[in-house]
Amino acid sequence: MTGDDILMKDPWDEPDPCGKPDILDWSPNHADLAWAPPEYDGGAPITHYIIEQKEKNMGQWVEGKVLTLKEVEAMGNKIKGKVDGLVEGCEYQFRVRAVNKGGPSKPGPPSASMIAKHRFIPPHIIGDGIFDITLKKGRPIRYDLWFGGEPAPSCEWIRNGRTLATDDATSIELYSKNSIYTERNTVLSIPKADRDRDTGRYTIKLVCEAGTFEASANVNVLDVPLKPRNLQPDEIRAEHVKLSWLPPEDDGGTPITSYLVRYMDIDSGEWVTACTSTTPNATATGLKPGHLYQFEVSAINKEGQSEPIFTGDPILAENPYRPPSQPGEPKIVDFDNKSVTLRWDKPKNDGGRPISHYIIQKKDKFGGWFDALITDDQNCVATIDELEARVPGLSEGKWYQFRIIAVNKAGESEPSPETKPHLCRHKNLSPSIDKGQAGSKTVRVNRTAFWQIKCRGEPPPVFTWWHPLHGELSSNENYSVMTEEYQGGSTTTLVVHHAHPDDKGTYTLQAENRNGKEKIDLDLIVLDHLPECDCDMYKQGDKGCSCQHSYTGKDPWMAVLTASLDYFNGGL
Repeated sequence: MTGDDILMKDPWDEPDPCGKPDILDWSPNHADLAWAPPEYDGGAPITHYIIEQKEKNMGQWVEGKVLTLKEVEAMGNKIKGKVDGLVEGCEYQFRVRAVNKGGPSKPGPPSASMIAKHRFIPPHIIGDGIFDITLKKGRPIRYDLWFGGEPAPSCEWIRNGRTLATDDATSIELYSKNSIYTERNTVLSIPKADRDRDTGRYTIKLVCEAGTFEASANVNVLDVPLKPRNLQPDEIRAEHVKLSWLPPEDDGGTPITSYLVRYMDIDSGEWVTACTSTTPNATATGLKPGHLYQFEVSAINKEGQSEPIFTGDPILAENPYRPPSQPGEPKIVDFDNKSVTLRWDKPKNDGGRPISHYIIQKKDKFGGWFDALITDDQNCVATIDELEARVPGLSEGKWYQFRIIAVNKAGESEPSPETKPHLCRHKNLSPSIDKGQAGSKTVRVNRTAFWQIKCRGEPPPVFTWWHPLHGELSSNENYSVMTEEYQGGSTTTLVVHHAHPDDKGTYTLQAENRNGKEKIDLDLIVLDHLPECDCDMYKQGDKGCSCQHSYTGKDPWMAVLTASLDYFNGGL
């Protein structure tokens, strides 16, 4: 029998190669793989899969795990299987063979490399971690931290909520250590620290699939404070100014120990230290009234002194008030032989400040003004518009004048108008007639006769004249009766015009006040022919004659008397 040769073989072949395995998950001792099954199974069902593995730097593939169809599972168009028995820290590649009745397929393409280790480790700091830093301005800031996590975390530096990057002032570097697990080193470096730029809260942020880690610390760059704020005068006076201000917005990182207050007299242009203060207020003293001043305040901490803050426009050192206006003219409302009681009107203007007290000044006839009394609540009585005070310590028989000065915080007012001269005397004194002026008179008919008599007494006495024939006398064409009061008494004058014979006789004078009365008798002789007399008043009409028939006193009544004589006698 002849014909073609016949190849004797099974009716199936080995499968086509499997696809490249994907590593889905891993741990220190296993890996989960997924691969595409063979495109052609060789004509017989796939019975199992052989996973071959190769360690890094090893030259050959070895059979690792044989997975039956029960040990694999379909995952879409791929097959998923698990390889275990791995050694932690070793780096592996995997490939897959499919097996049917015809035998194993050729190996598929190898997977990517994988290190047998934990796949997910939350980010963390290795070592002591981040820490607070306090340093002086200009010194370096440096954080040198190691961190880990799986997969390898990203690292971000944040300052006060803003991400930092490498620039002229800041350097951020990242280094890695060659190990199976991630160990990285981040270095944040600021060579010259500046308070405004670098003070704040620093945060390192690590992020990977296993989670997020953040750690923060404070950096305090010490510097002098910022200048104080809102400097203003609270009280301006002629010799001092009270100032207040707000503390600086930034104390420089260390507490304010004091404030330095200085002022400059605009006239001199020189700054002078006024004082230091531990609180945000102070009083600058020693100013010259009426001068213009500029003020400045600086804050001080242990790092030094801030820039100053200045007041605005120059400040005039003056009081906001003035001395009072002068009080009203005082009136003597009571007295005795050792004191007087004065009453006066308050000043019309108190100068803007309450009147604290009054100064009562006195002077005698021959001396100057000096303080007699300083009023207080005990020795001064006030009404709505007037005040009253008693001035003691006077000497009886002396003449005094008084004036008032009002005082407030600004100083003394101008003195009030002074009182009229006052004779220090008893307030109550019975009449006492001066007998030396009460002698008898002799006058020629149709001539004039008169008496001028003083009488002490307080109140000033009231006079009454009587004539035995004419009764009580008063001023008329025949008589002139005049009275003048003075301090401590009064003076009475009786003028008999054109004397008649019936005007002769004994005249009675009575002086009376509330404390008593006194009487004296005075004789008048009227002659038809006057005895021989060499009186110049009668011979030459000399009004300066000093005999007993004339009167030459220096009393103010002299002018009245001589005028009366001229009128009634037609001249002497």
